[in-house]
Amino acid sequence: MIQIQSKTQFTKAIERAKKERMLVIMLRFRDYSVLNRSNGRRYVVMFEVVNGKKFGTCSCEAGSPMRGNHLPMVCKHLLAALTVHTALMAQRNGH
Repeated sequence: MIQIQSKTQFTKAIERAKKERMLVIMLRFRDYSVLNRSNGRRYVVMFEVVNGKKFGTCSCEAGSPMRGNHLPMVCKHLLAALTVHTALMAQRNGH
């Protein structure tokens, strides 16, 4: 789980995302399927709020490391899903 605190966390993810084509599909509120159209891989991204703090997780290796003692990091899939989630929340709130 990655705490979402600032835009600066997404700097590297933005650069990686520019090289790929992502399709984001909302599964249910705060849960998204992200298809990387460049390689055909699909990942699940989930957002949650705990004690007023925002968190996100992605099923990819960067977002949920399974090897070694690596820490989760903001990935291009989380970025793509957050972009859609933010737009949907703005629309929902009438902005």
